[in-house]
Amino acid sequence: MRIERKLVVSYTLLAILTFLVTGLILRSSIAFFYTENLTKQLIAQAHAFTVAIDELGEDDLGGARTHLLINKLADSTDTWITLINTDGVVLSDTQAVNLGMMGNHANIPEVRQALSGEIGTSKRFSNTTKQDMLYVAVPYKTGGKIHGVIRIALPISGIDNALNKFSLMMLAIAIGATMLVVATSYKLSRSLTIPLKQMMQMAEQMASDNLEQRLPVERRDEIGALSKSLNNLAVKLKDRIDELRLEKAKVELIIDNMVDGILLLDGDGKIMLINPAAEQIFNVKAADTVGNPVIHSIRSYELDHAVHDSVSSRKEVIDDIESQMPFRRLRIRALPVADAVGERQTLVIIRDITRQKQVERLRKDFIANVSHELKTPLTGLKLLSETLLRSIDTDPSSSKLFIKRLDGELSKLINLVRKLIDLSKIETPQKVTEKAPVDLGELISEVGSSFYQLAANKGLSLTLDIAEGAPPVFGDKDQLLTLVRNLVDNAIRYTPFGGKINVKLEGVGDFVELAISDTGIGLAKREIPRIFERFYRVDKARSRETGSTGLGLSIVKHIAETHGASIRVDSSLGIGSTFTVSFPVNSPAASQKVIDI
Repeated sequence: MRIERKLVVSYTLLAILTFLVTGLILRSSIAFFYTENLTKQLIAQAHAFTVAIDELGEDDLGGARTHLLINKLADSTDTWITLINTDGVVLSDTQAVNLGMMGNHANIPEVRQALSGEIGTSKRFSNTTKQDMLYVAVPYKTGGKIHGVIRIALPISGIDNALNKFSLMMLAIAIGATMLVVATSYKLSRSLTIPLKQMMQMAEQMASDNLEQRLPVERRDEIGALSKSLNNLAVKLKDRIDELRLEKAKVELIIDNMVDGILLLDGDGKIMLINPAAEQIFNVKAADTVGNPVIHSIRSYELDHAVHDSVSSRKEVIDDIESQMPFRRLRIRALPVADAVGERQTLVIIRDITRQKQVERLRKDFIANVSHELKTPLTGLKLLSETLLRSIDTDPSSSKLFIKRLDGELSKLINLVRKLIDLSKIETPQKVTEKAPVDLGELISEVGSSFYQLAANKGLSLTLDIAEGAPPVFGDKDQLLTLVRNLVDNAIRYTPFGGKINVKLEGVGDFVELAISDTGIGLAKREIPRIFERFYRVDKARSRETGSTGLGLSIVKHIAETHGASIRVDSSLGIGSTFTVSFPVNSPAASQKVIDI
């Protein structure tokens, strides 16, 4: 039941109960006082009758004159008078038709009291009058001796009628007062429940994250004070929630943009939080992992083992693990933490160290390759210099030959060092400059002019096919020149006598494509993925003959990646190869940058 109805019903029932109790008490009090007053009147009349009988001078209560007197008195007072002797025999009765039929009254309560010298009173139903009567009996004495009893009776129906009228009046008053109470209680309850409803609605809105609603503060009582307190609470709560949202947004921004993966596990080892980096590392979705154990959602036994070790020991655990599909090397750091209420949790930080391991491996390979590549020419130089020292005086003609070979080895060594320097500059940026438009057609013409004689000396045909209107490429001119030179140089080195080399430039959609085709020795399909690795050479014996360092294509790849270009290789063993570099056509206004080496 609603409070409004409860208040109205409660006040109404309280009013009815109050009026009912009050009416009953008043009715009883009035009946009592009315009866007491009537009893006193009857006692006074009875004493007056004894005086009147004394004045008659008759000693016998049953005398004719006495009987005539009580009849007159009964008629004048509208009462019922009975004279009874000391033996309880009725001597005279104003209502009796035949005194002989009236029984002995000695044992009637009021008569018995009167015969004992006291005033007797009684209320009871009379079989003679067929109604309730009030009886008063007083002893009749002369000379201190009781000669009989004078009893006066009066119907009390008048009292009942008066009480009934009073009850009706009280009922009407009670009904009117109850209606007034109902109206007043309804108004009072409305004055209480309407603010309470507003507070309830505000509480519901606050629970729904709507903290903009405010209560009117028009009253100066407790309701007004409570409304003001709720308004202040909403303001403070909104400020606090805004602060928490801001902090939460900051934390989420940091977590979502972290390179390292983050897992937060509850006390049961179930995932509570996973960031995008961890989703990408393990190739899972947050919706499929949150609420599940690590072993069920990520399916990494090594990660699950590290988490269990951290939970059981309550210490930080660091371990390197491997993840398949795709293959990754991961460094796991699991450490116990506790939330604001002291609940134990486990924070797992996952770092992808695949690239780091690859770099370490490449660094080792690079050092080994550089050592090997430097060792060969340096050893040759050492032998040539020793031979030259021995023959410079004894055999001058042989010394010239040794000097030519020494010069050739030095050229190879210088070329290798230059390539290493170029590769180092590309991989280690020194400064960043804005891109500039570069006409690849001009670069191709320049490279073609510089390599034309070299190709002719080897019996090769070098042709340039530059389409008109090819858009410029935004980038670094020196780097792009190095890219074209290395591709053309690579084609000349691995194309046998009588072969053909074609350099083609054209615009294809949103790209500018540079294609260098040759009819050289070609590549096996299994070799293509590795040709861009440092120092990788397909035919090592031929590479030594041609003076290849194995770094040219690696430099080409780095320059292409720096300019956002892609490289495609089409080759068949013994037929030839085509290297195609696709450069995106960028807007001159774009704020893209390129490494300046």
